[in-house]
Amino acid sequence: MSEKLKIHLNQFIDHEMAQLYSCAFCKFIPYENELSCSGCSKLYCSDCLESKNYICLDCRNQPNKTSFRNLQRVIQQQIHFMIVKCPHCQNTFKFEKYKEHIKFCGNPKCDFEACGELIKLEKVYKLKEANLKEYSFCSLECKYAFTIKKISKDNREEYESQVKTIISNLVKEESLHEDCKKAQPIAKTSIILQPKVELPVQSESSSFMISTDGSCEFAWDCSNSSNVLQFTNENKTVFLQETGYFFRTVIAKKFFKSGIFYWEIEADERTDNELKIGVSTKKDFNLNSSFSDHDFGFAFYGLGQLRHGSNAAGNKYGKNFKNKKGDYLGICLDMNKGTLSFALNNDFLGIAFTDEGLRHEPIYAAVSLLHKAGMKLRTGKPLPHWFKI
Repeated sequence: MSEKLKIHLNQFIDHEMAQLYSCAFCKFIPYENELSCSGCSKLYCSDCLESKNYICLDCRNQPNKTSFRNLQRVIQQQIHFMIVKCPHCQNTFKFEKYKEHIKFCGNPKCDFEACGELIKLEKVYKLKEANLKEYSFCSLECKYAFTIKKISKDNREEYESQVKTIISNLVKEESLHEDCKKAQPIAKTSIILQPKVELPVQSESSSFMISTDGSCEFAWDCSNSSNVLQFTNENKTVFLQETGYFFRTVIAKKFFKSGIFYWEIEADERTDNELKIGVSTKKDFNLNSSFSDHDFGFAFYGLGQLRHGSNAAGNKYGKNFKNKKGDYLGICLDMNKGTLSFALNNDFLGIAFTDEGLRHEPIYAAVSLLHKAGMKLRTGKPLPHWFKI
């Protein structure tokens, strides 16, 4: 792939905004090296200007007015924060993150389920089972963690020699000199395993959650949020206070993978503006907007309404939920049936959404806050009996 990344304006979610920042010649937006005409302010990518002998479309009859300058930093930042849709995987990313994503999109994912990162093809680690099934991993750590988890707890003596082989191979491969690694870019070490396997164990550090009784543990991802939000209580309490009226969204650090999940949002007495509470099937979008403005967001709005793919319209549902002390909203995601339900305190409000998108991972818990608002996340409880799902 070329070092100079350029994306056509139609690939951006906001086409109208992309039109403003696209090159007047090719209609693409470059990641960098975009220039502005000092005479009319039209934007051009440096490649097009060079091929057109640095002549502006509008100012070409007035060459004395034609000169070009780099974009102001604030405009460059606006471009980098625009949302791009990948044509390969259909996921969305900020432009600044898309540059890294596109390098590996289409590559296989790491077969260690707790990782799942895209693999750099120049450095892939292989593992082959006795039934000739082959796995690929992004690192030695993932390769051997995957292998050890497949060893049956009931037959540790039987597999003792295999564990020793694993450790021996790890030591050998890690001790290779960097020059040797360059000479062997693809590791082909194979370990023959018995076909009996054990499912991966979900650990506290896993990026996903699986549940059958509703109980789950997670916190908000403070590293991927607006800098105006205040996080406390191990990132389970969030508060917003600003002069502007913009929704700010927080997303769970872990995603729901399969099963039934239950969590609660406790009201904050300082809240002046109702929250939007629910789930999102994506995490890479403009978090300075409400997740439920988009088709991938499903929310209960504290005014007693639902929101999905709209910032202004939705069906009436439930009761008001805002800032009354002691009030809490219970949320239940049933990925087996593809439903999202809510309860205010102990009062079940009914199934709010039934959607095929609610059956498939990843799904993230999400809350949007406006102007002055706060809430506390409560997790670790099984699904209450009053949820009639």
